[in-house]
Amino acid sequence: MIEAGIAAREGLVRLCYVEGLRRNPRLEGRLAARFVIGADGVLSLVFNGGTDLSDGRTVQCLLDTFRGLAFPRPEAGIVAVIYPIVLEPAPGVDTPAVAGRRRVDARVTFRAPT
Repeated sequence: MIEAGIAAREGLVRLCYVEGLRRNPRLEGRLAARFVIGADGVLSLVFNGGTDLSDGRTVQCLLDTFRGLAFPRPEAGIVAVIYPIVLEPAPGVDTPAVAGRRRVDARVTFRAPT
């Protein structure tokens, strides 16, 4: 259930990271997105549960992608989740600029939530 909701935002997560890579081609690392799913299934809080990413704009963009997510109502009431995300540049994709911008791609891996 949680994985499907997060997977629906993978494109936005990738976009945040690609923009970060344009600012810093060596940007890579891990973000533990912490969020709380309310008794109604709506994501009520999203915050940084720890990261080694050096770009604050990328971290904030990543967290913002999860705002507004809704899930089925949890059976246990309010649920707290830590969702690790691993971000790394895709190997061998850095190609010449198109319209003045470097072409970059990213690899995003979602880990099982805890």
